[in-house]
Amino acid sequence: MRANTFSTKEPETLLWIEEFGGKAGVLYDIGANVGLYSIYHSLLNKGKSYAFEPSFFNLKQLVKNIYENNCQNEIVIIPNPLSSTNKIENFLYGSIEEGGALSAFGVEYGFDGNKIEKVIASKVVGFSLDYLISSKLVNETPDLLKIDVDGIEHIILKGAVETISSKKLKSILIEVNSDFKEQESEVHKILNKCGFKLREKYICELLTESSKFKNVGNEIWVKQ
Repeated sequence: MRANTFSTKEPETLLWIEEFGGKAGVLYDIGANVGLYSIYHSLLNKGKSYAFEPSFFNLKQLVKNIYENNCQNEIVIIPNPLSSTNKIENFLYGSIEEGGALSAFGVEYGFDGNKIEKVIASKVVGFSLDYLISSKLVNETPDLLKIDVDGIEHIILKGAVETISSKKLKSILIEVNSDFKEQESEVHKILNKCGFKLREKYICELLTESSKFKNVGNEIWVKQ
């Protein structure tokens, strides 16, 4: 499914990478899944990608895809989840399929703010993005930042205020569910405060076939 819908599921993400990822920019791909966008950026723009993907089931395919596309030197895999603070918490899997989604870290809810239907859970170590950079575990800051983590986007942003305030960061693409009011409100509040302006929101037509995803879409924010 991920391969078959590469050009049709989120065409705005491809165009965003093309627009903001030039001149070998650094992409932070938070919620990288099996690596489609990290690989696209690294092949197209010859840029560095940091693929954040905590699902053990997705990691297997992510590593294989990076190898098959000969991107081992351009993509760094970070298998820990992100949050507002550093902590050990439950990672709840909404699916155990490779390429699956709808998981959560440190909370009991999913993309819609309602209790997540977990298949399995495990305790893992999570970090804030600001900590990873300030501690120099990651020594490159992003030029473009993508966040698609099915519900805790606002929590990750709370732990990334210093990172997203950087003058180097040009644009953020973030998935937001307008029916999840707390998430939407916090995302907008943080990004506005950090100097970003909302350009546009895109709703995925493939997802709107299910009514529960009808107001879920990618927002593109640009630094002012």
